[in-house]
Amino acid sequence: GGDLRAAGDLAWPIGLENPWQPESCLGTFYLHEGAVATSSLLVRSRGQGRSHLIDPRTAVPVDNDLVAASVRADTALEAEGLAKATLILGGDQGRALLREKSARGILFGKDGRMR
Repeated sequence: GGDLRAAGDLAWPIGLENPWQPESCLGTFYLHEGAVATSSLLVRSRGQGRSHLIDPRTAVPVDNDLVAASVRADTALEAEGLAKATLILGGDQGRALLREKSARGILFGKDGRMR
């Protein structure tokens, strides 16, 4: 996971990490202005495969169809908040939230698919 903020005249190349194979890159995109943040359930856990991320609606570790979310937004604060919220909500509700906030993202499912 990680957060990046870009500003200025240059377009910064950003490599998107494969959450299932962290040493490999899924591709590169260029960020001119704005931010991108990634949140993942694959790196940290609370033991027995339980997520470190707690769903505030239920007060239990997140367990849904997603394992990671990368979100592009205008600010780093917004990108990070939306990445975490999307991961907590799961695929369908997460995509709806990104549409509502006019943000873009790539969601990584437990099934190995990108959405």
